[in-house]
Amino acid sequence: MASEEEQQKADQTLAQQLAESEQAMYEQSQQQIQEIEDEVRQTQALVGGKETIEAGLISAYDQATSPEYYQKALELSNRYSHIRKIRGDGNCFYRATLTAVIERVLHNRDELEPLNVLCKGWRKRLMDQNFPELTTGDFCDAMETLLESIKENLKTNEVLMDDLNQDGIANYYVAFLRLITSGYLRENEAEYAGFIEGGRTLDQYCIDEIEPMWKDCDHLSIIALVNALILFINKNSVKNITEISGTTITKMPREIKEVKEFLVVSRRKDAKYVLVKTNPQNVKFKVRCSKYLYTLVLADKEKASKVKSSLPNGLTVKEIK
Repeated sequence: MASEEEQQKADQTLAQQLAESEQAMYEQSQQQIQEIEDEVRQTQALVGGKETIEAGLISAYDQATSPEYYQKALELSNRYSHIRKIRGDGNCFYRATLTAVIERVLHNRDELEPLNVLCKGWRKRLMDQNFPELTTGDFCDAMETLLESIKENLKTNEVLMDDLNQDGIANYYVAFLRLITSGYLRENEAEYAGFIEGGRTLDQYCIDEIEPMWKDCDHLSIIALVNALILFINKNSVKNITEISGTTITKMPREIKEVKEFLVVSRRKDAKYVLVKTNPQNVKFKVRCSKYLYTLVLADKEKASKVKSSLPNGLTVKEIK
């Protein structure tokens, strides 16, 4: 019979083996995720070229397997003629807003100076809120320089799009938009603090969700960015639209929309595989298509199981640890 000391050593060895195995699985899953992200960077531009909405959106949905989304794409084509695709890297809403605003003032010079004045005004507003002077100043400088170069006719559309596709240049502009989004919420804390989930303060929410790069934009940050720029942004994303009739838009609860869109995306003709990662807190799904990656996170394990069983036959499902 093993002594108590021998048993303790055996338990320690087993615990060490389990820890090493868990670490190896974690590193493997991180490597898989990194490979997917690298593939996205290699195959999709930060800001895509202008495409007709028929080629860029309608053709992505099969009328037979995704009739509702196909119809919504058709309805959007009655409002818009072209689209640009933005890489889904967590900065996509900020980058899309940046691209739309800058391209607009490039061709509508009467709107350039008001935007220039607004952006310059944000420097003082951010400093008044004790944002770090050195880095904040750099991001403000970058945005002001961009607008001045447009004012002085130093930017053609081609040069502008080239700049917006270079991480080292464009991410300064994205960071500026993130800062003014955070700044607007902080200026209006009393109005927005009640919408922060998870028991966090508004300050912590801004630090966790808005100011870091590559963090996805949620509804609260969208509202803040729109107000920070004093712009009306018509956020017609297919997942948000269940009915278009004049200006009437009916919305579904957020999680239902996300599940529905995920299942629709998984049925796209170019869907390659789905990664499923089960954590103690949630289940994360990632469906890989030819040009982008779509993520769904569900806290309800039973609902996640139903989603998994609803995936189309023939689509490869990979469980990652």
